[in-house]
Amino acid sequence: AGWAIIDAWKKKHGKPKKYQVFDDPVLDRMVQSFYKTYFWDKIWGDKIRSQAFANDHYDAAVNHGNKKAIILAQIALDQVETGRMDISLLDKINNTHAA
Repeated sequence: AGWAIIDAWKKKHGKPKKYQVFDDPVLDRMVQSFYKTYFWDKIWGDKIRSQAFANDHYDAAVNHGNKKAIILAQIALDQVETGRMDISLLDKINNTHAA
């Protein structure tokens, strides 16, 4: 649905410049919701006690995909590589990384 906002903006203003910010609160909320739903929630970001680790884990998910980010965390924490967040990995993260 956010593309409709961007397309309307482009019709009015032309092609945006590189790194141009769209000052549209509706679009901002849509983008935030997208990233929370498809990345943050998938890596259980709200359940990770260390904000620094949660941020790094989230960045890895956005840049490499959720499954790869989870596998990287599993490798780093000596867990079985499943590519799925589970309570065992969460416990290991929370017990290894101080809040």
